Amino acid sequence: MVFSYRLGCLPENVLQTLLNDRLVARGAVLVFVTTFFQVYLAKENLDDLVSILTKARVVNRLLEFMPPSKRTVEDFSAHFSAAGLAPLVEWNARRELDTKVAELQEGLSKMISAEPPHSAADIISYVKARKAEQNLPDVDVVRVLWICIMKSINMTGKNQSQIMQTIISKIKTYHKLLQTFVTNAKLELTLLVTLQVLCYEDNRLLKLFSDIVKLLYNGDIVGEDTIQHWFKKGSHPKGRNVFVKDMEPFIKWLEEAEEEEDEEDE
Repeated sequence: MVFSYRLGCLPENVLQTLLNDRLVARGAVLVFVTTFFQVYLAKENLDDLVSILTKARVVNRLLEFMPPSKRTVEDFSAHFSAAGLAPLVEWNARRELDTKVAELQEGLSKMISAEPPHSAADIISYVKARKAEQNLPDVDVVRVLWICIMKSINMTGKNQSQIMQTIISKIKTYHKLLQTFVTNAKLELTLLVTLQVLCYEDNRLLKLFSDIVKLLYNGDIVGEDTIQHWFKKGSHPKGRNVFVKDMEPFIKWLEEAEEEEDEEDE
C-alpha cells in the first residue's frame, strides 16, 4: 500500500494525525487525503478504504478534512465528485443518511417507550421536524415508524393471541401517526415490506403477518392495490413463500369482494 511502502507506516496511523486545525483550514489536509483516496482506490476497493478509515477512527469524521468554510455534505460531494471519487461520495451520502435515520429511530423509540408515552400529536410534530431538518426520505421515515411501533411491544411471556391484541392496541393508538406519513402506494408497500421482514426475523410474529395486514387494510392505512402488488411481485425475499402462502385466503377474499361490487354496479 502507498503509505506502507513510501512512509514505512500504516495509512491509519497517518490519517490519525491529519485533523490539525491549522492545516485543515489552509486546505493542505484536503489536498493530501484527496490524493491518497485517488491513489488508493486506483489499486484497492472501497471496502478496504472504509476499513482503514474505521481503524483510524475518522470514518465518521470525513467532513472534518474539509476547511471550515466548506464543511457541508454538499461541498464534500462536489469536491470528491470532481476528483473522480463518485463511489466514495455515494458511500458517504448513505452513511450520513444512515446516521440521521438512526438518530430519528432513537428519538422516536424514546417517545413511544416513555412512561407515559408521548401523544401521537407530539410524535407527529417531532417526526415532521426531524424529516424537514435532516431532509429524510419518506421511505426511511415510514420504515422507522413501523420498526419503533413494533419494537415497543413487550412480547415476553405472551402467547400469539396476547401479542395480537397488543398490536391491535398499538395500531389504534398510532393510527393517525401512520396515516400522516403513509400517504401513497410506494410508502404503503414500504410498510408492508418492513412488516414482512420483522415478522420473518421474529418467530413470535411469523404467523401473525396476514392478520396484521388485515388490520392495516381495515384501518385504511394500506390499500387493496398495494396488497395485490405486494402479493404478485412486491414482496421481500425473506420468507416470501411462507408469507405469500399465508396471504392467499385474504387475497381471494379481496378478489371476490371486488367481483361482487362489480356485479352490483352492473
